[in-house]
Amino acid sequence: MQLNPILTRETRARWRGRAFALLFCGVTILAVAMVLAYESATRMWVGDSDRTARIGAQLFRSMTYYQMAGWMLLAPSLTATAIAGEREQGLLEGLQLSRLSAGQIVRGKLYSALAFIGLLLLATQPVMAICFLLGGVSPGEFVGAFVQIFLTALAGAALGLCVSAWSRRSAHAAGTTLACVLIWGFGSLFLFYLALYLRWSKASVAAEVLQLLVYLAMINPVFAHLAQQNLSVAAFAGFVVIPIDPEPLSRYLLCGATVLLLLAAVRAVRRPFAEQYWVETFAAPPKAEISAAPPPKTKPSAKTTPGLVHLPLTRLIRFRNPILQRDLRAKLLFRRPSPVALFFQLWLLAGLAYAYYWLLREAYSIKPDNEAMWALINGGALFGLIIAPAVVGATAITREHESGTWQGVRLSLLSAGEIIFAKQVASLAITPLLILLILPFVPACLLASESYNRITLWEMSLTFLLHAATAWFAAAWGLSISNRCRKTAAATSWTLGSLFLLLIIAPGVISWALYDITDSTSARAMLDFLASAHPFGAFSQLLDYEYQSDGWHGDTLRGVIFLFTAGSALLLLLKRDLEKSFIGEE
Repeated sequence: MQLNPILTRETRARWRGRAFALLFCGVTILAVAMVLAYESATRMWVGDSDRTARIGAQLFRSMTYYQMAGWMLLAPSLTATAIAGEREQGLLEGLQLSRLSAGQIVRGKLYSALAFIGLLLLATQPVMAICFLLGGVSPGEFVGAFVQIFLTALAGAALGLCVSAWSRRSAHAAGTTLACVLIWGFGSLFLFYLALYLRWSKASVAAEVLQLLVYLAMINPVFAHLAQQNLSVAAFAGFVVIPIDPEPLSRYLLCGATVLLLLAAVRAVRRPFAEQYWVETFAAPPKAEISAAPPPKTKPSAKTTPGLVHLPLTRLIRFRNPILQRDLRAKLLFRRPSPVALFFQLWLLAGLAYAYYWLLREAYSIKPDNEAMWALINGGALFGLIIAPAVVGATAITREHESGTWQGVRLSLLSAGEIIFAKQVASLAITPLLILLILPFVPACLLASESYNRITLWEMSLTFLLHAATAWFAAAWGLSISNRCRKTAAATSWTLGSLFLLLIIAPGVISWALYDITDSTSARAMLDFLASAHPFGAFSQLLDYEYQSDGWHGDTLRGVIFLFTAGSALLLLLKRDLEKSFIGEE
C-alpha cells in the first residue's frame, strides 16, 4: 500500500518547522494548568471527608474544558491555510491536474493535520491520567472525554479546511476561520440564551422551536460537557427535556458537521474558481473595444477591476504617505461574494444588527443596570481591539513579502519610521469604527438615575483612552511579529498564540506563583499593580469601587500609559531593525 503523497509531503514539511516546539509548549501549558487547577481544587474542598475523590473529579472536568476550548482554537489554525496557501503560491493547479482526485487532496490535507493532532492528544493523556490517582473518575468517563476532545479537534480541522478551500489568500482564510470559530463558540451560547429569553418572556413560541435551539447549542462541545455534568439539559436549562444526553448529542452534531464541511471542501477543490489570480491583474479588454476607437482616458474606477468592489469612500482617502494611502484604500476594497456566501453574510449582518439594536434598547430602558451594560459593551469592544489590530498588523509586512512588493517599499524614498507609521495607522483602521459603535450608549449611561454605580464622564473618557492604548499595543505587537516572519499564516498564528500566552496563561501563572511565594497582603498589592498592565485588568479596576476612592482612577490611568509606552517601544525596536537591514543591504 502506498501512502497519500500529499500526506507524506505535508507530514515531512510540518516536522521540518516548529512542530516540536508547539508540541512541547502544549504539554507544558497543560501541565501548568493542571497544577493551577489542582491548587484551586485543593483549597475548595478543604475539610471534606471525600476530598481526594472530589479533587480528582473537579480536576478532570477542568482539564476537559481547557482541552476542548484549546482545540476549538488550535485545530482550525492547523488547516486554515492548507489549501489557500497552495492556491496563493500557484501550486493548487498542479494538484488538480495530477491523478489525485479532489477527495484525495482534501483527505491528504486532513490526515496530515490529524496525525499531528493525534500525537498532541496522546502526549497530553499522561497528564490527564493523574486524575486516576486521585479517584473520582471512571474509565468510561476518561474514554468519553477523549472521544469528545478528538471529535472537537476533527470538526475544527474540517472547518479550517473548508474555509481554506473557498479562500483565495492565506490571510483571508486565517481571518475567516477565526471568525467562524468565534461564531461556533459564542453563537451556540447565543442560541441557548435566546431560548431562555423566549421562555422567560412568555413569547408565543412553540416548544419544538425552543427544543431545536437547545439542540443546536449542543454543537459547542464545552457547553455540552457543562450540560452533561448536570445529568440532563432539563436541569441545566430549566424548561426543556432532551431524550438524548448532551455529550452524545454533541458527538452526533460534530460528526455531521464534519462530514458536511469536508464535502464542501471537496466541492471547492473539484471546481476551480472562475477568476484566476492572473485574470485580475491582466484583464483582456472586450472584443467590442478592440475594433472601436480608443476610449478617452478616464480615472480608474471600481469597474476596471473585475471581481472587486471599491466603496465610495476610497477616493476621499488621500495622504502624502503613499503606503498609508494604499493600505487604507485596501481596507475598503472587497471581492464580490458568490450568491451563497452573500446569503450567509447578509444573515450574519442582520443578526449582528439586531443584537446591537437589542443592546441599545436595553441600555435606554433599564437605566439602573447601565453600569453592567457599559461593562458588557466595552468588554466586547476591548476583545475586538486586541484581536483585529493584532491580526491586521501581523499581515502588514508578510503580505508585502508574499506579493513581492516589499523590496520596492524598502527602495523608496520613505524612511523606516514613515513605513512603520503607515503600517501602524493602517492596522488601527478598525478602532474608530468600534468606538463609534459605543458612542450611542454614552447618553444612556450619563442620564442614568443617581446611584452608587453610576458611570461618570471621566470614567467614560478613561474607557476610550484604554481602548486606544490597547489597539495601539496590539497593532505594534502584530507588526513586530510580522517583521520576523515570511508567511502570513505563520505571522497570524504566532501573533494570536503569543497574545493568548501573554494575556491569558501568564496572568494565571503569575497569580498562582504570587499567592504561593508571598503572603496574601503582599500578593494582593502586587497583583493590583500588575493588573493595570493588563487591558481587562485595567478596565475591571475602572469599574471596581475599591479603586474609586481617589476619583482619578490612577491604576487605570497607569495601565493606559503602560500600554501606550509598550506599543511605542515595540515600534522603536522595529524601526531600529529596519534601519539596520537597510544599511546591511546597502
